[in-house]
Amino acid sequence: MAEIMNKIKLEAAQKRVRAKEFFMDFDTLRKGEVSEAQFKRALSMMNFSLTQKDLDTISSSYKQSSGLINYRDFLKELNSVFHDEIESSPVKAALKQTTPQVISQDQQHQIYEALQIFKNIMKIQRILVKPAFQDFDRSNTGHVSSSQFIRVLTTLGVAPSNNELKTLMATLYTDGHLGVNYYKFCIDIENLDMPGLISGNLESTSEAMPKPQLGQDLTATRFFDTKTVKNIEPLDVEIKLRAEVAMKGIRASEFFRDFDVLRKGAVKLGQFCTALNMVGLRMTEGELQAIINKYKQANGDIRYSEFCKFIESAPEILEKKPDFRPDALVSTLPARRRYLGFTDEESQGLDKALDDFRTVIRNRRVHLRPMFQNFDITRSGHVSRTQFCRVLNQLSIYPSEDNLRLLLKRYLDKGNMEEVNYMDFCIDVDIPESFFVPSVSVAQNPDAYLEVRKKDFKKLQYTTRPVIEGKILTNQPEDLEDLLGRIRNIVKQQRIRLHEFIRDFDRLRSGFVTISQIRSAFSMAKLPLSDAEYKLICNHYSDDGQRLQYTKLIEDIDSVFTQKGLEKKNIEVILGSTNFKYGTSGLSLDEDSLSNEILAKFQRFSINNLLDLKSHFQDWDRHNLQKISGKQFRQVLAQFRFTFTDDEFSVVCKKYGENGLVRYLDFINDSKPRPATEEMREQVDLARKNGSFNIFTPYCMNHSLNEDMETLLKRIQQQVKMKRIRAQEFMTEHDPLRKGQIPKAKFRSALDNMKIELTGKDIDMLESYFEAAKDLVNYAAFIEICEQVFTSKNLEKDPLNQPNTDVSYLDPKDVLNDEEEKELEICLTRLGFFVFTKRLHIKPFFQDKDRVNAGWVVTTRFRSILSFAGITISDREFEILSKRFSHRRNEINYVDFCNLLARYSKDDKPF
Repeated sequence: MAEIMNKIKLEAAQKRVRAKEFFMDFDTLRKGEVSEAQFKRALSMMNFSLTQKDLDTISSSYKQSSGLINYRDFLKELNSVFHDEIESSPVKAALKQTTPQVISQDQQHQIYEALQIFKNIMKIQRILVKPAFQDFDRSNTGHVSSSQFIRVLTTLGVAPSNNELKTLMATLYTDGHLGVNYYKFCIDIENLDMPGLISGNLESTSEAMPKPQLGQDLTATRFFDTKTVKNIEPLDVEIKLRAEVAMKGIRASEFFRDFDVLRKGAVKLGQFCTALNMVGLRMTEGELQAIINKYKQANGDIRYSEFCKFIESAPEILEKKPDFRPDALVSTLPARRRYLGFTDEESQGLDKALDDFRTVIRNRRVHLRPMFQNFDITRSGHVSRTQFCRVLNQLSIYPSEDNLRLLLKRYLDKGNMEEVNYMDFCIDVDIPESFFVPSVSVAQNPDAYLEVRKKDFKKLQYTTRPVIEGKILTNQPEDLEDLLGRIRNIVKQQRIRLHEFIRDFDRLRSGFVTISQIRSAFSMAKLPLSDAEYKLICNHYSDDGQRLQYTKLIEDIDSVFTQKGLEKKNIEVILGSTNFKYGTSGLSLDEDSLSNEILAKFQRFSINNLLDLKSHFQDWDRHNLQKISGKQFRQVLAQFRFTFTDDEFSVVCKKYGENGLVRYLDFINDSKPRPATEEMREQVDLARKNGSFNIFTPYCMNHSLNEDMETLLKRIQQQVKMKRIRAQEFMTEHDPLRKGQIPKAKFRSALDNMKIELTGKDIDMLESYFEAAKDLVNYAAFIEICEQVFTSKNLEKDPLNQPNTDVSYLDPKDVLNDEEEKELEICLTRLGFFVFTKRLHIKPFFQDKDRVNAGWVVTTRFRSILSFAGITISDREFEILSKRFSHRRNEINYVDFCNLLARYSKDDKPF
């Protein structure tokens, strides 16, 4: 029994097992007792190497008379391994019984040679051993089992093939019952050149490997650098801190004085460390302990006054001149991160490479820092080596391999081979004093310029073609108003406030700036002007030949938005003109005649095809400028098979062009047919009577009919019946006492809410007809007339009365005579059969052209949409449809047309 418990204790100590949690799952009532099966199951879940006989022995030892197992006593015995025990502890007794394996001299020599081979392979193949062991050490104890240790060495493929040698290596680093200490193994691998191993069982018998000379692979040198352990001198730490204080401009004494109220010059140890953290002076534990030992007093306080006096260079100057920065008095080199050493030849090569970078950056005006900061999200001042090379490649200044090695050797300053200090690189090559130094003139041919650059800077590899110069403007304005019109046009389109750009140069708000400042302001506002345009502005707004009165210039340009002083006087606002012309001449006689032919051709085309192309042009005019590009203009016309020749299109663009755009609205207006004379109107009326129809003067464009009161009420009843309007609900809202009378203003408001189409003359007739008193209307009588279309009054007294409430859906407004109604019936029957046969849905065709969802379209577009849908109608049928579904002037109510057509196409029923 004692051997089994010692075995369990050893495994529990090695695996850090807390057995109480396993038994608590079976003991819900926390009585401290479980059944025998549950006890064995809990031990099996702990993964102890126990046989069935061992489980039976332990169960019988802790079994009570009731048949249950007292697991609390078992846990008390098991957990004793985690507490301090006396020498008679079962665990220690078991450890004493284990006799350590004796390693002979030959075996020690074999182990050392194996470790030496393993170290060399680790250097060459860049192998990290510790993470491989940590994958098995989940609790981070620094130990693994011997089988896991051998498994890691086998997986890495660098250990000797002799299994006995692997077992000896595992035995060498075994710490009793805890397992193999892989921490010691890793330390010995990294420091194999030291006199003795940390394991204490072997001693070095071979010489240390010599450190490679400079000039080899930079990345490989960090694996050959040996670690040296030396005593930390307080003076070296103070020199480093003094350089850091000088570099950052820190007054360290002020942080310590916050804790020294009595100004004794000494603070407690904790206060000293806190002040150092507040200052931002980071030190290792050894360096901090060296400083504390130097300035520690007998009572335990730290003399910070002497410490600050040394690290603060010239403290008396800092007290007298608060803005003084002692960069020139103290070298900041010790405060910088460590750099690798350079030979004289490498230093010259690095200086030459940096000079080449400075020349190229100055000539090409390259700003390096933003390119690197795009990768430096945390603003640490460092980027990876790959990102550093990528930025240089993007800027087409990638150096040669030798120069790149020198650059990385100089700016890899964090002790690793991945983080490059791009801030120091930018400071060294991007010198502000050389920004505006005129560069040497280069060839204007890009290929020749590229060859010149390659010749001058042979060690820089260029991957892209250079950009030599931008486009030079040569605009020649006609006069000042022409120039201001062009500027107003750009300012209006792009919503530019020039005043905000110019006043940055006028800090005193004097209203005057220099000529060069005006040019800079216009460039910042992205308003490029030619030299002739700047000269014209300077001649008009110049004060003394050197300065300009920009307030007057801004006032003339901003007149495109508003005028100044409108709050003081009531004047008519006249916005500034945006029209301009730059060297454009009028059309010649041949071009003028050709443009007239084009307009006549387009006029005949639109009449014959019943087209109204304005909305199609507006589809491309997103900002409602009434102008589109020439390509869009030609594309819209080509969509309807109206094409131009190149000569014709150039004439149209010359006549209707403006700033590279085409004024399509002027083109449409010029191509519209001329209004008919009186003689032509008489011919149209005669043609209408004979049955023919002219598209330019449809019925809905005639004068409105004269209606009497009876016709007006009948029309209102028809609308109330068709729209299912309950007039009483709208009128009683304004009559809370239900008197039957409301003011005329309320009556008009109710009619407007009812959405009945009435003119001002119609409302006046209703008010005079239903007037009850001065400024009052008897709405009750009006409601009674409106309700007659639904039912008759007093039906409860006359039950046999059947009111006729039928409304003619064919002609509810009674605008057609009997003959025209028959023709409309025949037309709708034919159209309904066609729609039913082709399964057409007509309404979406009209809605595509009805952008504001008004419910009506113009007459020409109505027939054009029917033709587009494949529905053909004659002129007589179109005249009757226009007369029946007319809405206001030159418009057709397509919603009413589609609803009525649905009755004849059998689409009014859901099934």
